[in-house]
Amino acid sequence: MAECSCFSPQLDSGDYDSRDVGETYETNGRSCEASVLTCRQCGSKWLYYRVDYWAYKHSARWYRGLIPETAEHPVVVESAVKILETSECRFEGGPHFDSTGRNGTGRIDVDL
Repeated sequence: MAECSCFSPQLDSGDYDSRDVGETYETNGRSCEASVLTCRQCGSKWLYYRVDYWAYKHSARWYRGLIPETAEHPVVVESAVKILETSECRFEGGPHFDSTGRNGTGRIDVDL
């Protein structure tokens, strides 16, 4: 399964189906949105989470992590950080990281 292109930081929108799981505005001064991406090639499910502080330039960041079998179902925006922190495969990117995508591990800091 790890041979699939979805196991790389860059993912083309034509490679997956997306289902929104929620948006939150003005949580600790940030806005965030989450969606579940299902790879069209291998069927792997990924959680995509985007965070932005509108008042701060270069604060936007995104995370994409493989959803573990033990994750809460249904996945909701409030559980996104916990799921991503425990994901066995995670990527991160955006202006905050000055990256279009790189490997990520460990704790996620979504607050400034």
